[in-house]
Amino acid sequence: MCLHSRNRATRFLPAAFLAQAWLLGGPALAEPACDDAGSATRQIECSLAAAEDAGDPGICRQATELAIRFNCISLYAERRGDPVACRELAAETQDGQVLRDACVSGVAAATGEAAICALAEIAALRDACYLSLVLDHGGDPAVCSEIEMPALQTACRDGG
Repeated sequence: MCLHSRNRATRFLPAAFLAQAWLLGGPALAEPACDDAGSATRQIECSLAAAEDAGDPGICRQATELAIRFNCISLYAERRGDPVACRELAAETQDGQVLRDACVSGVAAATGEAAICALAEIAALRDACYLSLVLDHGGDPAVCSEIEMPALQTACRDGG
């Protein structure tokens, strides 16, 4: 039984599923209270509640499964509008940087702040962040000028 579960709806971003496809697993410190919470959704809810209660996204790193850690940190960052929390995702490898940039993009989408997209280090993910803000979230079309890839910039300006 999870000590931190709450009756919360946990939403999954398309970017989260895409990023999870890149990495599925990896060792971490285990927190039995949440690792034993049942389904992945319940483990995420439990870990997220613990992190929010403590005001520390680092608690999410205690989850054994990478998918749980990623979703917990990403949701924490989105709910707080805090892209700095995404730094809790290790970015020593290309795959790790993809996860961190997906987290940053989620925060940008949640807050509607285009400036957050600039924190994504991988150019293609940064461009996708800007594009998503304009096309999916009704952001200012002026943001399209921040996109480096010409084809995406044109698609952004043309509305898709």
